Amino acid sequence: MSGVQSCDLPISHHPRLAAIRGQVDRDVRDALTAWLEHAACPHAGAAADAVIALGDGLALRMLYDPDDHESLLDALDRTLDALIP
Repeated sequence: MSGVQSCDLPISHHPRLAAIRGQVDRDVRDALTAWLEHAACPHAGAAADAVIALGDGLALRMLYDPDDHESLLDALDRTLDALIP
């Protein structure tokens, strides 16, 4: 084994980065929830969580399947239309 450390450590191994990421996650969720509430979206908090999860999943799919970007973005549009009236 070489002396090179792996760069794929979980974020929890760096407490300051984990705290920053946690705060960013909360801020994004709060802002999205407020926007959805203003748009009269029922269950705005749950819808915000669903949109965030959808975005995270889509980002991973696009990373692993770059040739499928257009169909994934089309699916995102249809899903957002269903989640956000």
